[in-house]
Amino acid sequence: MNEVKSVKKRKGNDSFLVGRVIKYDRINGEEPVEGIKLLFIAKTRLGFSTRKLGAAETLRDGRFSLPFKLRNARRWSNKRLNLYLFEAERQLENGQFTGFRSIMKFRIPKGYLIGMSYNLRDIHLNGSTTEAKFHLDHNLIVKKVTDAGDSVWRRRVEKFLLWFYSKLFAWVIALGLSFPKQERMSHNNGIAGRGRLRIVDNPEFPEHEFFQPGREFPIRVRHASATFLDDAMNCIRSIAIKFADTRFESPFDLQMNTGAWSLFWSAASFIQFAWLRREAWGVEYVEYNRLYPEGLEGGQKAVRRHASSFANLHYYAKTPFLFIGKDGVKRYAKYRVIPMEDEPETGIWDNPSDWDMSNQRVLPHETRGRNFLKYEYEDRIKREGARYRLQIQLREASENDGPEIFNNMLLWSELQYPWMDLAFFEVNEMLDWEESTLTAFSVSHMPKSLGILPAKNIFDYNSLNYMRSKSEIARKARNFSYKVFGMVPPIPDNDNRNVSGFGE
Repeated sequence: MNEVKSVKKRKGNDSFLVGRVIKYDRINGEEPVEGIKLLFIAKTRLGFSTRKLGAAETLRDGRFSLPFKLRNARRWSNKRLNLYLFEAERQLENGQFTGFRSIMKFRIPKGYLIGMSYNLRDIHLNGSTTEAKFHLDHNLIVKKVTDAGDSVWRRRVEKFLLWFYSKLFAWVIALGLSFPKQERMSHNNGIAGRGRLRIVDNPEFPEHEFFQPGREFPIRVRHASATFLDDAMNCIRSIAIKFADTRFESPFDLQMNTGAWSLFWSAASFIQFAWLRREAWGVEYVEYNRLYPEGLEGGQKAVRRHASSFANLHYYAKTPFLFIGKDGVKRYAKYRVIPMEDEPETGIWDNPSDWDMSNQRVLPHETRGRNFLKYEYEDRIKREGARYRLQIQLREASENDGPEIFNNMLLWSELQYPWMDLAFFEVNEMLDWEESTLTAFSVSHMPKSLGILPAKNIFDYNSLNYMRSKSEIARKARNFSYKVFGMVPPIPDNDNRNVSGFGE
């Protein structure tokens, strides 16, 4: 993935239907089908009109990528979304076709379209065709789709829906997970310590009132593995930094995960990600990985099954933040943490399969213990401490910026926007289990000049940070549960493996 991908999207289309058309016979087996026409159509609620959303044609290997505009496809007035497959009916001597016949039709669930790519996988042609004939150059499409509009009332409705879904999700987590099960939204399997952070003395980035050269902060740092309570499982690893030695309040918090790409890119895609988890003893996201290839790729880049230490991994805050320095220029910022010393990152998979991504279970004959990463980190801190380098990547805002620059599935060019050292920090003391459990972080803990970027709707790339900023009720519910039910015990060494909740 690189920034070249965004060029076509800025011209209108921001989403794709992708897949492959193949047929099967007993002699040759599966064969790709070239030249199949695909037409993406919306049937309206009112009247009998149809709207063309996009068209494509299969290539020599049978693959297709049909571009369309997400906002047009998800219009309220669209009752059904259908994908038609056509093949040429008859070819004249001059190479022209007299028409096409419909050979297959698919219903596309409107709610499953959340931006980026929607994967139809392999479409098998069974040889049967429909009786109706359609001439694409005549009256198949009686109304061409138009933009959904950008009126004041529509913007307000979309912003309200973003607020509503963010609040609803936070309350669902608070009442269904945080209070009754005493769990975080994720990353329950963690360990925390304290130390010091110092802003670099000679910064390469523009002067900023908060990141003053040589300024020091007491800090808390928490490492964790996402979702599961077993360090040996195939998990995303994380780091969270608090610019204060407190349980919650601080002037600046950062939360990062392994992998430069994400598994989701908007509030809508995150809700779909959570809805399609469907975990069963360490196997999860089977359908999500099947439907959304970018999400699968993001997971492949982010998981670290064979990591040897939390301290030698690379962590990224993928969604951009605001950065306004003393010069008053508006910029966007991304952050990452890497080891202080130049050492290779461990645990990176080379092209894991779809099933490897969904099957996060402990490997057969695993010799590493349930808490081996946490024990290694404790020993490291006692022995020599853990030292890190916090870096920043800046991009100056422009009136010509398209939404894709905020897409956390799209990397900024390191040649054009190089990583610069922001601070160095060290962890030299571990926190006990209770203090580590009570330590929490918030994306809202930032000065206004470094805060989250505004979002317009649930499909906006910046809606991820907006949704995170509305989740405070979940933390309060979890802390209240500790007062009611008592503190959760430390993760035992000998217990059920492949579980994600305390007491399972």
